[in-house]
Amino acid sequence: MSENEFTGFCSKCGAKIYESADFCPECGNSTHGGASTAATFNGSNVGGSDSASLDKRAADSRLMWVMVLTAIFAIFAIAGGAYSAFGVDSLIQMLKDALGTDGWTDFLNSMGITETEFHDYVMNSGYVSLVSGILVAISFVFVAIRKNWMIAVAACALGSISCFFIIAVTPSSMMGSSAFSASLQFVIGMIVTYLIYKSKVAFAN
Repeated sequence: MSENEFTGFCSKCGAKIYESADFCPECGNSTHGGASTAATFNGSNVGGSDSASLDKRAADSRLMWVMVLTAIFAIFAIAGGAYSAFGVDSLIQMLKDALGTDGWTDFLNSMGITETEFHDYVMNSGYVSLVSGILVAISFVFVAIRKNWMIAVAACALGSISCFFIIAVTPSSMMGSSAFSASLQFVIGMIVTYLIYKSKVAFAN
């Protein structure tokens, strides 16, 4: 075997190892323990550092979409939630002005609720939306800086699950539409959570 003949891959980082090398040229790992022809790197078997680099680029690409989706959700959830939770009285007054007295009464009757029940529903669902938006915003921050992978995953998952708390504050006559909306947000949120989970290689820790 010649001095510079390729012998395998570093068992730590996946870089190519040659016969004359006592240490890995990339990470400094000792080669005396033997090089691997299918090095284990970041939890998966790869054929060298090029494959690992491709995995990281794919993860970065996924996370760009994650950032777009989480940013959109967080902005609308926080803005809408804050307005519903803290501006419910002005919202009701605006509806009354727009619909008129008879129109407002017909609106409540069509939903089978009283004005007090509508007030409480809008306010409480606003709080739920606000909490959900804040959790997703936390996930967005850690995805953006590529740190604390587990926190990014957990925050996005909790933000998705918290959508179901809207059902707990929904009047029975509105349960169908509320359950559908919460389920849709949950499914989309868990898909985003899965994308973050599969992109661990792109995070620093």
